[in-house]
Amino acid sequence: MKLLSFIGTGRLQNTRYSFRDRMIETPVVQEAICSFFPVSDVVIFATEKAEGINFSEVSKNLPDIRLVRVPEGRSEAELWQIFLTVAGEVEEGDEIIFDITHGFRSLPFIATLSAAYLQDVKGVQLKALLYGAFDATDDGVTPIFDLSGFIEIFSWMAGVRSFLTHVDAGEILRLIKSVTAELYQDKDASERPVHLNNFAARLDAFTSSVRLSRPVEGISSATGIIESLPMAESEIASFTPALVPLIGKISAVSRYAAPDPDEDDGISREYLEKQLEMIRFQVEKGLYQPAVTLAREWMVSVLIFAAGDGNQWLSKNIREEGEWTLGGASKKLRNSRFDSTIYSEWYLKHPSWKECTGIWDEVSGIRNEIAHCGMNEKKQKTKRLEARVLGMTGSLQRYFEFLVP
Repeated sequence: MKLLSFIGTGRLQNTRYSFRDRMIETPVVQEAICSFFPVSDVVIFATEKAEGINFSEVSKNLPDIRLVRVPEGRSEAELWQIFLTVAGEVEEGDEIIFDITHGFRSLPFIATLSAAYLQDVKGVQLKALLYGAFDATDDGVTPIFDLSGFIEIFSWMAGVRSFLTHVDAGEILRLIKSVTAELYQDKDASERPVHLNNFAARLDAFTSSVRLSRPVEGISSATGIIESLPMAESEIASFTPALVPLIGKISAVSRYAAPDPDEDDGISREYLEKQLEMIRFQVEKGLYQPAVTLAREWMVSVLIFAAGDGNQWLSKNIREEGEWTLGGASKKLRNSRFDSTIYSEWYLKHPSWKECTGIWDEVSGIRNEIAHCGMNEKKQKTKRLEARVLGMTGSLQRYFEFLVP
């Protein structure tokens, strides 16, 4: 385990450092930390001035420490140099402790950012972020606080950003599981969450369904989120406060929530509208391929519902009939021969069949262009293809209104 610490220019004072249920008397906080943790390597960062004033005292108590000189941080360039110097002292997978008790000027801030950065970039395990709080000294005892919990704020920030921007709740699920596991392992914990894990699992299931174009699971998960949110809300405030500002955003999944289709009646108009909302959401978040994939299948579902067979909307044979109906109509538009289906006569008598078929051709064309990854002689420019995807949801709305007025 590696200790990364700082020394300043202030006079070192003898005190009794306490950490949890242990205590040691010394003027050197690094010595106290080494008595509390199994430290094998101590790295001291110091400016030239701090080295001249305090390093001899520190090295007298800890003879095997290593000194690394850093600038005073009087400019932005020097701050970056300090950051890179600190990062350079850490190897992949190191177990580290940061001590910011005597950090000079902005060094504690740099150390805190470095800890968060190194966890992501070098996969280090941050065992503690320690601060000897002289301002909290009482009766000659100076507590050492572990501030590493605040580093988790960066992880929560990343998790929230991933959820809001990339429709991925995986990191939030991991963090919530970690919090609940720690609380259940802590015998002294007065309260433990009951609903958080289930809530996070539903959140993760919803985002996975959206990314993988699984509307049935997505709508079911959205419904579960809305149903479980009131129970989870108080636990979020108590155990994962970093998620409190996200509650309003999470509530917005009600746009995609609906009861499961009735076994006898099958799919409903509302259910189809929720799926269209999911397609809009996918497009909004840049999930173009899943959006186009779902759009094409949704158009088949709409036709089956409009034809009166909504109770069979998941039947493989019925879905093939719906798809072949639209494909056959496309051939008819081009005056080509086509095979009739159980829906062809009804569909081709619909007053808007040509407009609907044109939308089907457009969506199918976008789907094929994406699926073939531009591996053809007549490939479209990416921006042109993106513009077609962005305009797709308006066409889908018209298609829906034509067939299900």
